[in-house]
Amino acid sequence: MRRDAANAVLSGKKAFLPSAESPPAFESPLEHHGAASLQSLLSAMNDSTSLDVTEGDAQTHGGRSFVTRPLGTFTHLFFGQMGYRDGMHGLFYALFQAMRVLLISAKRWELERACRSGGATPPVTVEMVMNLKRLE
Repeated sequence: MRRDAANAVLSGKKAFLPSAESPPAFESPLEHHGAASLQSLLSAMNDSTSLDVTEGDAQTHGGRSFVTRPLGTFTHLFFGQMGYRDGMHGLFYALFQAMRVLLISAKRWELERACRSGGATPPVTVEMVMNLKRLE
């Protein structure tokens, strides 16, 4: 949620202190509990991008798309969606989403390369990812 998107209620109190002179400001910072740590976030991103390899546009593994798609994702989120207004949180969110797009493209390339060479395919199904987790 953007800092200026809506008036949220936290334990009976408004999260914003609106003023006629200044834009709304938070009484206290928002805390997001999507992942306990950066390590768990990256682990979850690795698993979910492995599963996303077989979905979506199959033509995203070309040479320029490795650069243009992540850059476009970052530009759209940070500048187009005004992620810069969220400070470091908006910057990290845009960077992680761009990294996610890059990972999906790289994993599609890896899968295509493995299929062409007849080698072992990377984990791209829930069963394959879960088996890999059990081995760790």
